[in-house]
Order: sequence, then C-alpha cells, then structure tokens
Amino acid sequence: MMEEALIVASLLTDAGFNATVDNYGHTSINPFYIPALGGIRISIPTRQLKAAREYVRNMKDTATVRLEEALQEPIIYIVPKRIRWRAWAMVLISLDPLIILAGMALIWKHRTSDDEKHMTILERP
Repeated sequence: MMEEALIVASLLTDAGFNATVDNYGHTSINPFYIPALGGIRISIPTRQLKAAREYVRNMKDTATVRLEEALQEPIIYIVPKRIRWRAWAMVLISLDPLIILAGMALIWKHRTSDDEKHMTILERP
C-alpha cells in the first residue's frame, strides 16, 4: 500500500504536480495504522486535482503501449488455467471435522445394542 502511494506521488511529482504523501511517518513506523488513519492519502492542490486525475488515468490506460514501445516487442499475456481440484480439496478439508464427527456418532450408536449391553464393533452381530 505504502509503496503504491509513493509510486503515484512520484509519478505526479515528475509530471510537475505538487503531490505529497500524508501519514507517511505513521504508516512507515507501523503499517497496521493504515486502516485506522483512513488509508494513505496523496495531497495535491485543488486547482491541480482535475489535471492530476486525468494524467494518472492516461498513464494507466497507455501503460501497455508504452511498455511495448520501450521493449520493442509485443507483450504476451499468459492466462493461468483453472484448477478446480484445489477448490474441491479445500471443501473436503473444511468438511473433515464434520465427517469425523459423523463417523464417531455412527460408531457410538452401534456400540450399544437394544438391551443396553455394551459391545465392541467387532462383536456386533
């Protein structure tokens, strides 16, 4: 979070805007203060706000074009495969306690017969 704010502030400063990062001292000492302080704010004069927003939006929209021009080759994006087995494994892992409890309940139910005679699982008829 802090790094992103510093990058945006330096981008604006390099473009000639008067951008400063607020709460820098507090958040650099203890990053857990960031939510309590309402995030990291980048201050900019009101008269420059509209132009700064437009500049950041333009830089974001043209990032891939500028990167391709700098590298002088097209960027190939690799889309990761969907791995559904991971999701199902997480579901089964989260259901493990319920499966164990159900098994224990079945064992407990079959431990005693109708006449309340205690038997083990191996002695069942």
